[in-house]
Amino acid sequence: MKKQIFIAAAVVFTAGMIFIAGCKKDDTTLPVITVLGSATVNSSLNVPYVDAGATAMDDADGDITSSITMSGWTSSNKDMKNTYTITYTVSDAAGNTATASRTVNVVNDAEMYAGTYANSADTCTTGGPSAFSASITTSNTLNNAVIIKNFGAFDATGTYLVNAVITGTTITIPTSPNQMLGTVAYIQTVYSAGTAVVSTSAPTKLRIKYQWTDGTNSDVCQSWYIR
Repeated sequence: MKKQIFIAAAVVFTAGMIFIAGCKKDDTTLPVITVLGSATVNSSLNVPYVDAGATAMDDADGDITSSITMSGWTSSNKDMKNTYTITYTVSDAAGNTATASRTVNVVNDAEMYAGTYANSADTCTTGGPSAFSASITTSNTLNNAVIIKNFGAFDATGTYLVNAVITGTTITIPTSPNQMLGTVAYIQTVYSAGTAVVSTSAPTKLRIKYQWTDGTNSDVCQSWYIR
């Protein structure tokens, strides 16, 4: 009799556990990822980027931040001006996967100088200072480096481009190897006194004092790049 009662009780208990298990809901809730810091950030070209990271919480598993994986960024990205997307991914114990992202703009710190300088002038243009149009673009791979098209009104076609570095208000233009202004003319000397960023607010003004030569003729000139 006792044995029958025991068996009956075991059957009831097992049935109850099956019923409870059948009523238990599956975990289908995604974890929540919180991106720390700004969703969009700028990072200077050639400067190592340090990500602020993210946290993750799950309703069943709690803090699962340590399980986050990050993709979309490699250390070489810092050396190419571009827009990159970092993706954070995490899964909970039930296999629910969540993602979040951050946009990282790798920028040239001289980007403020990029554009057309339609009101430029040079003291050595024919007949004295007269307006000409020049333009500046920024390097995709070297921070603070810029490229000047139609330097000193020598070449409007843009065949000969002058490379410069703008750091703060200082403009540096290497003269070795020769930076050609035309088929034979090139920049011989750049004078630090007389060369500088004069204004960064409208109108932007850059002043460059230089000496050019073609091997026979030579002159000291001053260019103003104004927009």
